[in-house]
Amino acid sequence: MDATKNKNEKFRCARIDMLHHEWEMERLLAMLEQPTKHQRQPQAATSSVAASSSQNRRLSTSTNSTSATSNTTAATTNGGRSSHQPAASGKRKREPQNLLSTVRRELNEQSRYREIHASERFLQQQLDAEKEARRLERDERTALNNQVERLQCRNDETLQRFEAQKERLVRQHEEVIARMKAKNSELKTKIETLQEKLADERDKSRGLENANAKLEIQLAGSRGFSKH
Repeated sequence: MDATKNKNEKFRCARIDMLHHEWEMERLLAMLEQPTKHQRQPQAATSSVAASSSQNRRLSTSTNSTSATSNTTAATTNGGRSSHQPAASGKRKREPQNLLSTVRRELNEQSRYREIHASERFLQQQLDAEKEARRLERDERTALNNQVERLQCRNDETLQRFEAQKERLVRQHEEVIARMKAKNSELKTKIETLQEKLADERDKSRGLENANAKLEIQLAGSRGFSKH
């Protein structure tokens, strides 16, 4: 949006500059076409044009050269007669027209040069704006790629941490299961040992009961025998 606005502003400035040059050209043409007071010599008109267009050296040089050539031709044709003689009046009346044509041709060429220069400058500005837009787009794309790479690296680091934590938890779980299995084996062994001891105690208890029964029988027999 800003690049388009700047482009439009530069184009508007170039157009204003070109219109200003066109207005200056029209002003100079109007000054040349105006009749001079007291039928002044073409040299005075040439001096006026040179003074008005002092900012353009090429126009002033061409105008002065044309004026000097016209004066030399008129002097040669008239055989060196004075400029106040009636024979030179026809030539000198055509001199402003030749000068006007030369000035118009020079101004048209300069106008074309200005237009070409303005077009080249506008195209250069467009090219610079496109280069700047491409540079900004490239920088933005590079920034996005860097951000994606950073996020990818961060995700990889997080995934590695999760994997390491998962492996650690799996190992801890396996160790706990192994310890529980070992304890269960110990408890099972102790239970089996206690069961065996209990069976022995039961066998001993049965033996004692049988021995007591035998003793009671013997004791009862001995008592009966003693009564008789």
